[in-house]
Amino acid sequence: LRLLNDSLDRDIILNSPERKGDFKPLMFLFTDGEPTDEWGAQALALKSRTQRKLANIITLGCGDGVNVETLKAISDTPPLLIRDVTSDAILQFFKWVTQSMKTASTSAAGGREGVANLPPPPQVIQVAL
Repeated sequence: LRLLNDSLDRDIILNSPERKGDFKPLMFLFTDGEPTDEWGAQALALKSRTQRKLANIITLGCGDGVNVETLKAISDTPPLLIRDVTSDAILQFFKWVTQSMKTASTSAAGGREGVANLPPPPQVIQVAL
């Protein structure tokens, strides 16, 4: 999370009258939800950014013993879970993400930002509410 904060400060180009800036990045965190280092301060720093802010941090809890509360503390979006982590499950996840992004960008290009009808997640993915 510290590296992500550093990268956002260093790498994101903001809009200006002379230049089109970067879109807000999308970051995926695959984890069991049990960090082995100090993460709380960096998660708070990510959530409280006012410039070069993330559009979304997508947390994907992998395995049976995922600490969902940790994932909720890192991201404002509901955590996603893959209990049986296989190459096929990961492939289905990224196909779904790709389709969702395509649908959302098409809606935004048509002036319908915020009202895209995203496809439901594949059965291998559960949303932790």
